[in-house]
Amino acid sequence: SSKLSELLISNSNNSSGIILPGIDEVLTERQMKSNIESEWLDILSQIISSALLFLLIFGMSATVEVKHLREQVHNKFAIL
Repeated sequence: SSKLSELLISNSNNSSGIILPGIDEVLTERQMKSNIESEWLDILSQIISSALLFLLIFGMSATVEVKHLREQVHNKFAIL
């Protein structure tokens, strides 16, 4: 592993203009890609969770009859 990193670093200092990344740079790039992917998955899961919660609450509210809702609004004991 150390020989490989020495080889990559020594090749990056050559005069041909070819730059090879070191092991640390490759790992950092992989970690960045992994972080970006996990951020997208977090955002996607939050959107899906919010949409499902909205559908659940909307579905529950759609099953309430307006007549009963009006009665409960005027009932003081139901509010307290």
